[in-house]
Amino acid sequence: MVKPSSGDQPPSDDDVEPQSQVSTSLASASHPSLASLETSRFCMADLGQGVWWLCIPSEGADPSAVLSDLPDVCSVQDAKEALKHCAEKGSGESRNASLCAMYPEEMESLGKLKWDGDGHYVLDPFPGDHPPTLGQIVSCLKLLDAAVSQSKTVLLLSSQKRRAVSATLAGAVLVLARGFSPQEAWQHILPVYGTPHPDPKVAWDRFPPPFSHSGETGPSSLMVIDCLQGLAVARQKNWLEDYRYFDVGAWKFMREKFDASWLIPGEILAMANPWGTSQNPRFPGLLQRGPMLGSQRSTQSLSLGIGMVKTPSGLSSQGNMVHSHTFPELCSQDAGDSFCLEEYADHDAGVDSEVCDPRFAAIAAEHAGSWKLPFSRSEEYARLREDTFVSLLLRNHCHEVARLNYDFECPEQKGYEKAFGENSIRLKKIPFVDGNIPNKEVVKEFLKSSGNAIKQNKTIALHCQGGMGRTGVMAGAHAAVHHQVDGTAFHGWTRICRPGTVQTVIQEEFLRKMQPNISRASSGKSLMERMRMRFSSV
Repeated sequence: MVKPSSGDQPPSDDDVEPQSQVSTSLASASHPSLASLETSRFCMADLGQGVWWLCIPSEGADPSAVLSDLPDVCSVQDAKEALKHCAEKGSGESRNASLCAMYPEEMESLGKLKWDGDGHYVLDPFPGDHPPTLGQIVSCLKLLDAAVSQSKTVLLLSSQKRRAVSATLAGAVLVLARGFSPQEAWQHILPVYGTPHPDPKVAWDRFPPPFSHSGETGPSSLMVIDCLQGLAVARQKNWLEDYRYFDVGAWKFMREKFDASWLIPGEILAMANPWGTSQNPRFPGLLQRGPMLGSQRSTQSLSLGIGMVKTPSGLSSQGNMVHSHTFPELCSQDAGDSFCLEEYADHDAGVDSEVCDPRFAAIAAEHAGSWKLPFSRSEEYARLREDTFVSLLLRNHCHEVARLNYDFECPEQKGYEKAFGENSIRLKKIPFVDGNIPNKEVVKEFLKSSGNAIKQNKTIALHCQGGMGRTGVMAGAHAAVHHQVDGTAFHGWTRICRPGTVQTVIQEEFLRKMQPNISRASSGKSLMERMRMRFSSV
């Protein structure tokens, strides 16, 4: 584990214990079968298919002690025994034929729902929670599917202390696995935790900036509903394929090796400064040419490495663990300045068994071909193991690398620029101040490049120093203009799929006020994507 890079990690500002107001029970009008309910001692909600979400009333409370109010979804005795076994095992999970209890905040297989820095950042000095990562969300959904196939009832436990984290996870179950809209999912969550306090500094549903030294939240802070909207947008836009076919191992390994993340698969690849990443002794030779396209090996076992799913026939099949078994060695401008950008687009976890049903291979193969869905490609993990930066960018049709940091921030980066240039990977320099927001010309220049890349069906890679603050903001501008995605939804999506992005209050305000607007172009060529950003005084 290395220290956080000096760039893109500005301080913000003392831990405030969140509070909430009690809300009455609500049920989704579109999904009346999933009826939320509230009891006198604890709250629970039906997440469908036999999954029940329970909130432990206070830190240190014994979950089994509150089960006397348990509705008739399972035997109270079974529940008490499962929860006791769950605590004794220390794994956060216990299951039998009738009941499975899961406490994700204590499950090592889910990283205890904490971002671990992916080997690049030390997070101990920074208080406050992050939303669950994309890998944690997908892994949890697969574990729930597996539990449902083996047990009649599943109890998903969460704590009061980490309400925002567990609410995001429960909402993700409803949005990604049950087909709820973000608003329906939010209304389903409210009875469990109550309406958030109107003061954003103490509201339970907010996350502080990722590298805040105080952990304090405010009006611009990411909210649970933003995360759910981001997940819904990602599914609608096909940035996130069906979670059952998503290879969590490949997604995580890409972050560990390259400190890179697909914010928009096949379009926007966010990464840290490649020079700094290339100094990691664990992965030597990252600036070399790498394997020629098409030379990567084909591995039958990797074609199944995409996690536990339920097949149409109802059989359960599993991969994902193949990675640990096959490769054991791998364990400024002021925000108050208003401006209009209307013409910016005017250019042309693991499960216990290892059963792999052969019928699942055919399903996997159908979802393994498109380079636009990198983590459904059957050989992606094997390819990433062999890749260097050059081969990674070339095989993903990289049109250009946009560099957002200044020369003085990393004079040595000329080394990676030379390696990229020798392999016909172009570089565009459009820097702006670390921790700040771009001016109009910088945004316009980047959107011109990213728009041209879309026309050519190619990718834009972008980085600053850590690939989080400035990078996340610029990717949000691209999403607003070229995909008409609201800034708040993209804020949620980027914090989930690349933890640590959008790092300062001024960047949060900038991104969250991006509001796309589609109108008919005056030339009559077709629909032209336009975006208006409105900023009020800070």
